[in-house]
Amino acid sequence: MERRVGRAAAMYVVVAFALLQAADLLLPALGAPYWVFRALVGVAFVGFPIVLALSWYFDLTPQGLRKAGPEDPLGTVGPPRARWMRRGALGLVGASALLLGGLAIFRTLPSTVELDRNRIVVFPIVVPEGGLPTSVGEDIATMIGHALDRAASLRWIDGWAFLDPEQQLNPRTLTLARARSIATAQGSGRFVVGRLVAGVDSVTVLLDLFDVAEELPLQRASARGGLGEPWVPGLRAASQLLPSLLGQVPADFAAHFTERDPAAVAQFLSGEAAFRRARYADALAAYQSAFDLDPDFPEAAIRGAQAASWRHRSQEASFLVEAALLLDLTDRDRAFAEGLQAYLAGDSERALAALDRALLLDPRMAAAHAQRGEVYHHLAPSRRFPDSVATEAFQRAHALDPTAGGVLYHLAQHRLRSDDPDALRGLDVEFRAAAADPELVSEIVLATRCAVHGPGSVDWEEEAHRRPGPLMEVAANLAGGEGRWSCAEAAYRALLAHDTTTTGWEVGRRWSSLKGLMGLLLATGRTDEALALVEAAGSSLEDLRAMADPRPVRDHTPEPGDGTPVQFAELLFLLVEAAGYPTDGRAEVVAAANRDEDGRYRSSNSARLWFMGIWEASRGNGAATRDIARRMEDRLATGPRTARDSLLAQAMSGHAALAEGDSTAALDILRSLRPRGEIQWNESDALGFERLVHARLALALGRPSEAVDVTTWLESTPSIYPLFRPAVLEVRAAAMESLRQNSDARIVRDRRDRLVTASRP
Repeated sequence: MERRVGRAAAMYVVVAFALLQAADLLLPALGAPYWVFRALVGVAFVGFPIVLALSWYFDLTPQGLRKAGPEDPLGTVGPPRARWMRRGALGLVGASALLLGGLAIFRTLPSTVELDRNRIVVFPIVVPEGGLPTSVGEDIATMIGHALDRAASLRWIDGWAFLDPEQQLNPRTLTLARARSIATAQGSGRFVVGRLVAGVDSVTVLLDLFDVAEELPLQRASARGGLGEPWVPGLRAASQLLPSLLGQVPADFAAHFTERDPAAVAQFLSGEAAFRRARYADALAAYQSAFDLDPDFPEAAIRGAQAASWRHRSQEASFLVEAALLLDLTDRDRAFAEGLQAYLAGDSERALAALDRALLLDPRMAAAHAQRGEVYHHLAPSRRFPDSVATEAFQRAHALDPTAGGVLYHLAQHRLRSDDPDALRGLDVEFRAAAADPELVSEIVLATRCAVHGPGSVDWEEEAHRRPGPLMEVAANLAGGEGRWSCAEAAYRALLAHDTTTTGWEVGRRWSSLKGLMGLLLATGRTDEALALVEAAGSSLEDLRAMADPRPVRDHTPEPGDGTPVQFAELLFLLVEAAGYPTDGRAEVVAAANRDEDGRYRSSNSARLWFMGIWEASRGNGAATRDIARRMEDRLATGPRTARDSLLAQAMSGHAALAEGDSTAALDILRSLRPRGEIQWNESDALGFERLVHARLALALGRPSEAVDVTTWLESTPSIYPLFRPAVLEVRAAAMESLRQNSDARIVRDRRDRLVTASRP
């Protein structure tokens, strides 16, 4: 009898696959636990070698199963070697199938991984079709989560962040098996799912609390409330679950939110939805509205501060975080708020210490990990390369909250600065799929296009004409990596030449673009062009545009303002010469124009005095530098003071000490300086010049390791830092030679030399 082993195997695979597909669809609908499906998979694997063996040894005949005759390939016919090879192959297939089947069955057993039963995943509440919007279910889950975070040792995990896009839009597609899998992956011992039943003028919220190791709910709860505030019955239902979670019900569990102005809560929830989708401008507006309506709403204040910080609106962020610290915060949130406050003040050590306290209380607080990344990204306190430490923090935050658009944005920024071509592959597609803020998406897509295909692939004039704000961010991102300087230069030129908006923001963009382009030109050896650019800016806006790009400005009618110079442009000559570039006497002309008859500088403005002070210090003029330092200190003592005034006065005292020959005092002061304020864009807040002086002084005093550490700080993102790059690389190379790291020093010097040849558009 002929045995059709291949046909039997193929038939088995087809039938088993079809049955498993049907089981995967039907079992969740029937409420069957997921281990039933896993068990079926295991049985299917185990059955495969059994069917193979039966098909080898038996024939299917009209009379039924008959044992194979001697012509069986596993019988006695044929050479012994061939028979043993066939038997070995069959045994290998069978053993493999048994191993896989056993593994599948083993995975159905209860997990032995220790899970945190105080960490609760709350998934969006299912809302019936045709009634309230789906977002209501998300709002209810959000309020339950915030309330859980205030309840003793409980910690909320936002289940929405781990759903796929279809489930985020329609939570009805979330199965219990998938919810259990997400909770387990996040180290959570329990999770909450629920649904909403809508009546004519009321809603009922039904909640189920599950343990990941159990198939049936630990507890069920329900509450009824008004149609206009569905999150209220959600909180009341959640309070019924607390005996199973804590053994008690905190007195203010629901009252903290239910007793607030409903309009404030509605604005807060709107902010949460926008923040969750990385629409930080919308989130900030909503949080501010909530806080305006209810100034005692701590969650609105602290979340608003986060949103403002992501938007680099430091004054609003500082106001909100200081307000939050006066309110009723949990210990974890208070530590986080103190860290955010210190970050906004430029105090990196205090910020990291506070954030570490927050993470000690909650090691999985994604916002705290993200803020640590912000500290390293902007303040660079690390003695290692700050980008690598920041990337580690952002990656940890992203693992804990995959929807955090700001974190994704910073990870994308770091990839854009990488010299590895593989780092850019698919970056724009990945970010577009993961981020929801169209402005952030447009920035990363544009930057990636230029980084991959070159400046010629972008219509820079069109971008500057239509989207100057995002283009400014693109320029700064691309300027962070020397390999992207040609793209950054093209972006800066387009902004200077073709940004014709009149919203008020164009003034700041013009000043930042002027400094950015000037720095790139100087760093790449085009000193004459850089000086001509600054001269054009000091002449008129029209001359500056022509210098940046000789093509006519699109759709722009000349206005009277086009003939006015860019304010303070001439002061840049002082910075240029202080940084070590020649200005052919231009800096001296500017300095002389700002002195009175007695030779003292007339200005009382700290920012203007800073330019003059660093120039005098670079010339070794101790008397003039000390006089400027005293003027700054007097202004602090007698007039209104800002954080920038204090920072610049402290920095100038260090410059004065060095110019007077007191290297020890100067080094102590320079070590104590911490960037603060508008670090990304402001030429003095970022302390780029001070860090260069610090590195040079440390090297001169025989501290080469310190010099190397300081120069790594100047590799971070502030837009003024490229101006100092050649000098920074020279100091680092010299310090490495002092440390007998000669091969590394040669690499650094080669990198410095390539600046002149490899970074032009």
